[in-house]
Amino acid sequence: MRAGGPGGARADVGADTGTGTDNTVTDTPGGRPAGQPAGQHAEQPAGQHADPHPGRPAAGGTVKPTQSARPTQPTQPTQPTVRPAPTPAELRARTAARYAEIHYAVDTLEPLPGAKVYLDAGHAGWHSVTGIVGRLLHAGVDHATGFAINVSHYQTDEDNAWYGRLISSCLAYVADGGDIMDCPDQRWPRLRAERWLEIHVLDEPEEMKHFVTDTSRNGRGPWTPRAGSHADPQPWCNPPGRGLGIRPTTRTGDPLHDAALWVKTPGESDGQCLRGTAGPRDPERGTVDPEAGQWFPEQALELVRFARPSL
Repeated sequence: MRAGGPGGARADVGADTGTGTDNTVTDTPGGRPAGQPAGQHAEQPAGQHADPHPGRPAAGGTVKPTQSARPTQPTQPTQPTVRPAPTPAELRARTAARYAEIHYAVDTLEPLPGAKVYLDAGHAGWHSVTGIVGRLLHAGVDHATGFAINVSHYQTDEDNAWYGRLISSCLAYVADGGDIMDCPDQRWPRLRAERWLEIHVLDEPEEMKHFVTDTSRNGRGPWTPRAGSHADPQPWCNPPGRGLGIRPTTRTGDPLHDAALWVKTPGESDGQCLRGTAGPRDPERGTVDPEAGQWFPEQALELVRFARPSL
């Protein structure tokens, strides 16, 4: 093999045969196909000439498309899947499964070293004492340290402490064989409820269930919208003029109240609050609120500005 000219490498295959034939195997851009001897041209079959205008129809002829054109079918809109409403039996099964999951979490986490489990018990403006005590018992509060109240809400420290005491006392009363429906509710007159507790529940904090409270946004208490101002006021949803509450601490001065915590991150949005309108603006604020869990700078500034105690 020797180096050839500009065409590339050449192999003198015919040198040994004495034929002198030079079989070139170089690539020729724009030239003959690879493997065709130099100086040789592709021949057309007899009586046929190369078409100087490929793709143009011959005289009197037509060009047949390689693929027949098909009319475009309009896209049919996807029909939404309509699921039937769950039956009462299905709802009961789901509720039972949820209780079983929470019970499993309590039994798994509470025995761990240094772990204390508090089950969410809503807040005083939502569940009655008897209603939430029944739920806590189903969820396994007997095996937990206690319960948490006012998570992500705005109830005052005083209301939280009283609500927590009533729940803890009712749990103790039921544990001693009492009827849950006899327990005082947070809407009872205060003196009447205190009298009931003195008669029916021993004041033994070490034997009772304790609680923690969320004070991240309760410095000014819950928001009371103007009467008739909104079709659905949603007072829990990014209410204006709220403030930070007391700083997280375990020094509460109440033997049943283990800690004040900032469970909800101050400044996180509660969601897009439409208050009974079509949206997208929050009619109380005049802005489009961030999605739930997203940072809401205007609300964060309000919480700092109206903090109680002040920063």
